[in-house]
Order: sequence, then C-alpha cells, then structure tokens
Amino acid sequence: HGSELGHQPAGKNTYAPFDAQAVAQPGLHYVALGHFHAYTPIETSTTTLAYSGAPEGHGFDEPGPRHYLEVEIEELPTGGFRTGVKPVLASRVQYLRQTMDCSDYASSHPLIEALRGLVRGAGQPLILRAELVGASSDSFRAELPTVMDAVAAEFVHLELEDETTAGEDLNALACEDTSLGLFIRRIRKEINDAPDE
Repeated sequence: HGSELGHQPAGKNTYAPFDAQAVAQPGLHYVALGHFHAYTPIETSTTTLAYSGAPEGHGFDEPGPRHYLEVEIEELPTGGFRTGVKPVLASRVQYLRQTMDCSDYASSHPLIEALRGLVRGAGQPLILRAELVGASSDSFRAELPTVMDAVAAEFVHLELEDETTAGEDLNALACEDTSLGLFIRRIRKEINDAPDE
C-alpha cells in the first residue's frame, strides 16, 4: 500500500512513496498495489505492477466504472513467464460529473434527452452531477424542476447545478421602440428578403 511516484494522481496524498523500478526484480512477476483508487497498470522490464482501484467510486472525484483485477501468470514453453492483467467490472454504479452547454436549448426537452443519453451511454446506474452552462432564457430555467421530475427516477442520484446566464430574448428586443429593436427588425428583414443560394 503506497504511492508509486511516477504515477501519482493529481491531488492525491503521497503515502509510503516508492519507485516501480526499485521494486521490480527478476523472478517477481506481479505486485498488487493499493492506495490509488483508479485502475493504474505499471510495466517494468521484469515485473508488472497494478493498482486495481476501488471497486466502487467514493465520490464525483472518482468517476467512471470501477474494477477488480484478474491476474494470470503463465509459464511459457520456451522458458520465462507472461503476466496478464485483466480489469473486470466491479462497480454497480458510476459517479459522473458532466458539464452541459444549454445555449441552444429553446426548451427543457433537449436537456431531458441529453440526460437520458448519459444514462444509456453509461451502461450502469449513474450518480450524476450536471453543471448546466451557457446562455438560456428565463423560461428554460423555470422548467428545470420539470427536468428533475422527468428524469430523476432514471438516476441513482441526480444534481443539476444551474450555472447558465440570462440569454437575450431577441423577439422581445425586436418589439422594443429602441435603436436596438429597430436594428433587430432590419436585420431580420434583410435575412428574410435575401435570395436562397
């Protein structure tokens, strides 16, 4: 149990540091490692080392599927050994943190479909924290409780973090008796009058 210095994850505390090359020895075929929570294989010229990672993610900083390792050490007919390490899915649920740009969403329906797409793509139940970004309308933001009602049951846990900014309502601006309203009306007329290419 310790930190192999050449594969130290960012932000992970160093514990019992060591160098894989110093551990590797002729005749030592495999070393099972612990401390890092993500699957991390390490090859040396003589020894295979691997962190299996945690069998379940512990939080949003440990996203994706989790594994245990099946290790097979095979003696070759020509002499020597071959070490095979196979990750096997162990997690029953995945953590996922996803940033979703909602700028092009006129309503909540595309967001609902995008969230359902994440569930389909994961292949496992999800614990999701979705950060919604981009410019959006007041009506879109008002529909976010409806989004939760529509899809929350499809997740083990769902958090929607609304980081969207207020978008411009061009229809409302075009109705204003201002220079901006006049500009929008003129541009729309030019676009409508332009010949198709």
